[in-house]
Amino acid sequence: MATARRAFVRLRTTFYCVFFMFLALNGALVLGESEEITEDNWDIVLQGHWMIKFYAPWCPACKNLRPTWDKFAVQAETLNVQVAEVDVTKSTALSGRFGIVSLPTIYHAMHGEFRLYKEKRKLDDLVEFIEQKKWENVEPVPSWKSPGSFLMSGLGMVFKASVVFKNIHTVLTESYGLPAWGSYVLFGVATVLAGLILGMVLVFLSDFLLGVVSPSSPQPSGDTSESGDADDEAGADDMKPELNEETTSQDDAVENVSQDNASVRKRTKKLKATME
Repeated sequence: MATARRAFVRLRTTFYCVFFMFLALNGALVLGESEEITEDNWDIVLQGHWMIKFYAPWCPACKNLRPTWDKFAVQAETLNVQVAEVDVTKSTALSGRFGIVSLPTIYHAMHGEFRLYKEKRKLDDLVEFIEQKKWENVEPVPSWKSPGSFLMSGLGMVFKASVVFKNIHTVLTESYGLPAWGSYVLFGVATVLAGLILGMVLVFLSDFLLGVVSPSSPQPSGDTSESGDADDEAGADDMKPELNEETTSQDDAVENVSQDNASVRKRTKKLKATME
């Protein structure tokens, strides 16, 4: 009887130990989960204190970082920081919005101000980065490159559009058996048509908003002839003084020649009288 009671007590103690260990482990796992950020809820990182990891399932370095990141997420509550991660294969627009060019990439965010984490990806370094506020020594991302800026929003849309076009190309070539060059031709024609339609829309909008500029009315022919006659008369008036000056100079020259001839004649007569 005593042996059975001792066995029951041991069994009950073992059950309680396993049960409480399970609760503790489950609580740690729940506490240590990093929040998944997508294109629909990414704006939550604009408020509060965050550490955000960008990764891809196929990335070997991302796989190596996974255990460390999970441990860091467990300590996040004591560090007063929230931990999140972004799968760039599912949220392509976010990778463009944040300007992700390598994986894994870690960003620190404090009330909408973003900083790129460039320290070592070890647990102690991640913890010290938050505890010792090393992020204060890191230059924040400029406002024009911030994920919420107009430029980066447009870049995110470009990334998303590229994925859409890639999927369309895959469907055309694999599902419908279209050759690759045929798909490129279709994309080229679609691009030209889209440009033409956009140009026409812009022209119509400019005409509607600014109005059509009317061409200047041509001058009547009568005014032209009158102005031409006036110019001819003015030119004739300008030429008259010049003609008068030339005539006067010619008369003066003739008069001088006649005076010279008269003086020569007088000298000739004097010589003849002297000889006689």
